[in-house]
Amino acid sequence: MRIIAGKYRHRLIQQPNTPLTRPTKDRIREAIFSAIGDDVLNRKVLDLFSGSGAYGLEALSRGANFVTFIDNNKDANAALKATISSLQIPLNDYQIIEQDVLVTKVITKGYSLIFIDPPYNFDSYQELINLYEQKELFSKDVIIIIESEKSLMSLFSNYHLKESRYGRTYVTKLWRKI
Repeated sequence: MRIIAGKYRHRLIQQPNTPLTRPTKDRIREAIFSAIGDDVLNRKVLDLFSGSGAYGLEALSRGANFVTFIDNNKDANAALKATISSLQIPLNDYQIIEQDVLVTKVITKGYSLIFIDPPYNFDSYQELINLYEQKELFSKDVIIIIESEKSLMSLFSNYHLKESRYGRTYVTKLWRKI
């Protein structure tokens, strides 16, 4: 798997040696970033269930200011660290937190672009979004991208929502109603 565009274009993303991580197909990632467009520029990004870090790395490559990667899998975080090292990403552009996303405590505020790519058996999307909202971690202009195996159209009435389907994968884009 490679970074699609931007500063780190065509550079390899290390894959964790674990069956627990399911990499996002390049065409799905490309479609997501095409839809986001310039909305990635100068954003503070949160990559939840980061796995190999493909979403956050792509965001950094395309002009995001900072990415927090959160995943509780040691193998995934080791692969992410190897990729970051090979790309020579400056230390002040990212942080890696090895914790469960539902109990993470070491995190700052003001995230404006969120990627949520959990294992397909995950079913706590509302709980996760509510938890991070209660902690006031999202900016007012937050964009949330969720990859899932089912439609989430009925879950988020307090957000604008757009959903696309790629085979068995659903991609849901949320943004605040103002």
